[in-house]
Amino acid sequence: MLRLVVLALALVLAGPACAISAAKQFSLSTEKDGSGCFIACHAEVVDTINLPGRDTNFVEAVTLNCEFDQWAEYMSLCLVEQCVSAPDVAYAVEYGADFCKRAGVDITLSLPASYLATAGGAFYNSTLSAAARPALALAPVVAALGAYALL
Repeated sequence: MLRLVVLALALVLAGPACAISAAKQFSLSTEKDGSGCFIACHAEVVDTINLPGRDTNFVEAVTLNCEFDQWAEYMSLCLVEQCVSAPDVAYAVEYGADFCKRAGVDITLSLPASYLATAGGAFYNSTLSAAARPALALAPVVAALGAYALL
């Protein structure tokens, strides 16, 4: 009975810790493989909003847009509409983080709660967001499985 409890605990802990990014699941590289829906949203958002203190915006202003909170908010809203599937959304968010990182800006695009409450949001939560939390290491799982082996 104790073995079953330890094994069940290990499986529960392994869920988020074993999640992998959308890029890894589909053998994509955020540095080499663009996200069509991210690029389309970036163009749409840039056409919709102006940069702070300016009366214009342009797609090449990557650093300025990545630093602009309204750009990130609009991007998050656009991605869940523009992308064709949950994996597409998850990869677009990953690609967006790398897109901005290459411009020297660390961002996390926060998807709308209404999307996160859907099946697509469940996919996102089980892949990208879980994989992006390095604090969830495999150490508890390894310890639990080690304890299981000793029983």
